[in-house]
Amino acid sequence: MDRRRFLTAGGISTVALAASGFWSGAPAPLEPEVLAQPALRATLGDFASIHALGRRYRAVHPEEDRRAALVEVLRGAIGPGLGSVRDRLDARVRADFAQGRTVQLDGWILSVTEARQCALYSLRHDRGNS
Repeated sequence: MDRRRFLTAGGISTVALAASGFWSGAPAPLEPEVLAQPALRATLGDFASIHALGRRYRAVHPEEDRRAALVEVLRGAIGPGLGSVRDRLDARVRADFAQGRTVQLDGWILSVTEARQCALYSLRHDRGNS
């Protein structure tokens, strides 16, 4: 799948999730839940792929192989601001691609933000929400 179709699919899924109320205005205690849900899951089709990509990112970047480290770096990347956490994550992903902040994992080119979200997702499932 080329990047244009990928982004279109991701945008459609984000709109659908926002319309369902899943992403909109998540309270602060749920923020790590949102941080660990990359929008690219609509493209990949399953959580097993996200898990695998996240594990691979953590293997390549052991300094980020901790929940606290990933949450901190993701929060820092999106910063405080207007809009939902999901909206700020989507904006950061677009900025990552525009500025060349990407990683290649298992044949996929992901923004650093997407890769970190996958890593947080995989970490949560490898270690039982640690």
